[in-house]
Amino acid sequence: MRARAARAWAAARQALARLRGGELTPGRAAGSVAVGVAVGCVPVFGAQSFIAAAIALALRLDAVVAVLATNVANPLTAPFVVWLELEVGSWLRTGRGLGVSLAEVRARPLATWAADAAVGALVVGSVLASLGALVAWALVARARDRRG
Repeated sequence: MRARAARAWAAARQALARLRGGELTPGRAAGSVAVGVAVGCVPVFGAQSFIAAAIALALRLDAVVAVLATNVANPLTAPFVVWLELEVGSWLRTGRGLGVSLAEVRARPLATWAADAAVGALVVGSVLASLGALVAWALVARARDRRG
């Protein structure tokens, strides 16, 4: 029984090491956070963690950090992130923001909402991913400097 538990722990450690991908350098931290935040801004709730992990593994980044960074759109912030994406997408596509009346909201076809969300997610996700990457790079670089 102990041998089986030891093998299970060894397999778990090996899987975590593969997900982490090695030493967390400032560049790997920045890339991992950028991937996670960008994917976190895409309104495909429920699949974001899997998508971020797959991209991070393919790019040899830290999948754990990327998955954690997808939480930029958590239940408390997601309504604001989605609203910002829709607003930015509408403004970029039509030159004006979203209407605020119920009649205007009902008059918009679903395809228009989807197009605004797609454009907005691309822009908002890129901006937030860049900011997150910059912060992650600075924090990890500072931590490494303090260690030695």
